[in-house]
Amino acid sequence: MSAKDAEASFLTNFRLMGGPDAEPEKYNLYKGLMELAASMEKIESDLKDIKDFMYFLKSKSLAVHI
Repeated sequence: MSAKDAEASFLTNFRLMGGPDAEPEKYNLYKGLMELAASMEKIESDLKDIKDFMYFLKSKSLAVHI
């Protein structure tokens, strides 16, 4: 499951069981899990950007040596 899918699942759970009218523990749990999944999604995106940039640098480095 991707972080994006996890975030969507936690959002569904939040809406069903953790809304503002729920017990504070459930509200905090599902809100926290949604935020954690969103942070993981951002990390995955940033890591992809880093990998793409490293690939770009590597390809430029190889072009200089040719």
